[in-house]
Amino acid sequence: MSKVENNVDVYENNAESTAIKKHIEKFWMKPIGLDTNSLESSYIISLNSEGIVSGLKLLKSSGSDGFDASVSRAIRRASPLPMPENPEKFLKLILNFQG
Repeated sequence: MSKVENNVDVYENNAESTAIKKHIEKFWMKPIGLDTNSLESSYIISLNSEGIVSGLKLLKSSGSDGFDASVSRAIRRASPLPMPENPEKFLKLILNFQG
């Protein structure tokens, strides 16, 4: 857990957030013609209690607008996201996406 944005608790890199990321990746269409192997971006995702994405902030850009936009679209398309038994734990989370 880390704290960002006015000391709000943000969860990252655990089994539950990994399951959420895998769900998002089903909706991810990487940009055609772009070598994405070395690209990585990070997003802070805000969720409501039903897992619907209520906010999305690019925390670390990959340096490619096309790559970052493809990740953002995938996150929004994947909404609502699967929620763990304790959904309050995931009102905000950080996910990293690699090409």
